[in-house]
Amino acid sequence: MKILMLTDHSSHSVYDSVYALPKAMAAYSDNIKVYATSRSINREHFSCASPLVDCCIVDDGFCFETRNQYFNKENMTESHLSKFDVIFFRIDRPIADEYLRYCREVAPSAKYVNTPEGLINTSSKSFLSNFSELCPEFIIANSLDEIEEFSEKFEIVLKPLGGYGGDGLIKITSFDEIIVGSEIKTGSTARNYLTSLPIATYPIMAMKYLNRVGEGDKRIIVVAGSCLGAVLRIPQKGSWLCNLAQGAISKPATLTDEEIKIVNTVDSVLIHEGINVYGIDTLVNDDGKRIMSEINTTNVGGFVQLQKESDIDIMEKTVELIFNRLDEV
Repeated sequence: MKILMLTDHSSHSVYDSVYALPKAMAAYSDNIKVYATSRSINREHFSCASPLVDCCIVDDGFCFETRNQYFNKENMTESHLSKFDVIFFRIDRPIADEYLRYCREVAPSAKYVNTPEGLINTSSKSFLSNFSELCPEFIIANSLDEIEEFSEKFEIVLKPLGGYGGDGLIKITSFDEIIVGSEIKTGSTARNYLTSLPIATYPIMAMKYLNRVGEGDKRIIVVAGSCLGAVLRIPQKGSWLCNLAQGAISKPATLTDEEIKIVNTVDSVLIHEGINVYGIDTLVNDDGKRIMSEINTTNVGGFVQLQKESDIDIMEKTVELIFNRLDEV
């Protein structure tokens, strides 16, 4: 069996599991060979201009520190996408829907983790509209007027539909006080900033800000319907951003009854989308209950942090669950 991981090494961080997971796949059986390719050095392919990809073999030396040695044209061989039995997406948005469709067109017989169609349907934050009863109150806004009207009810957070890692978040206390990342803007500066948001920003999610965000954002990792565990990401003192990329710290966590119900509800939908690896994020609402704030189906983070605290080999278990699910497809 030949497996290809599609990623982009230029956006990796030390927290990424895109090195440990393919190595665990390669170790699963002597009959499996795993390759990796990067969008950064395969522009023609990722722009849907060629079905050929330059890829490197994943071996024991494949890791974050050596990524530039592996993702190097000199160390790669060219292969047609259709030559792979399994295609494993580990790439952040923005990734064009056209490219996802192109993969299916070029390699129609391959098995996918996750499927191109599933990623198209689920990787935008607007997918949360299917589970609005599990989430803080939110709208998908198409104009600044809609945002302002919504913000009159309570403090809100603006989230780009295709954003990840905390990028592009804006907290609106009022139209006279906003926080962009960690920078506070007030008065006319705040209003001018919101007014200057380009039309390409819309539609955008506007979600109720939860005052107990300091209690942490919990990432729940689900693979093939099985919950592997959870990691609590706590923002730095004085910050409202829970993303590790934004300086938050992580620690192991257990699931509440509410979160177990959330996972069961979401998985009953995602299984029909061909989504077998995903993350659910929860926050504490004003009633002290955990509710869902995001679903992540692209380059799902949290595996590395979970591995550090787990009594089992998370990477090995993930791979076992993936292959068992692929055998059922």
